[in-house]
Amino acid sequence: MNRLRLLIGCVSIFVSVIASAQGRYSLRLMDEGNMVFFYPCKLASLQKGRSLVYDMNYITGRDSVVVNMTFSAPCSDVETVKLMAGDSLYETTDFTVFYREREKKNIASRIHILCPKDIYEAFFRSDKPLVVEVTTKSCSVSRFSYKPSSWKKERAIVHEAIELAK
Repeated sequence: MNRLRLLIGCVSIFVSVIASAQGRYSLRLMDEGNMVFFYPCKLASLQKGRSLVYDMNYITGRDSVVVNMTFSAPCSDVETVKLMAGDSLYETTDFTVFYREREKKNIASRIHILCPKDIYEAFFRSDKPLVVEVTTKSCSVSRFSYKPSSWKKERAIVHEAIELAK
């Protein structure tokens, strides 16, 4: 039994080292299954003066993916968050704001959502880049996306990571 645990630990460390070498995610063994943590990624803003950085936790034993994002804009009154790619769409008003803090001219809001795993996986099967849309009461709609060349690489990395985790 101890040898099996040692072997599992060594494999986990080996896989984590390989995955970390990619620089985009890491794999961890958990009680609930394998977890892939996708490191923070900054998306291109389609509006001047706003930014969005997000990270994700994909756990094989859960039916949803944790998506955390730091949204920075002149206002912080977030109403809805929408993720879309190709024909796949997930829109929610059910999110948690962990904190809000002043950042020069903007306010940074740390937002936490749970996206259904099947929809999340569908985003990364799409040829069209993922778009994140944040709607606020006073700033209207802010849109963020991958550059097309970055999207192709990101799709491949996400597919690889999910396959390693399964």
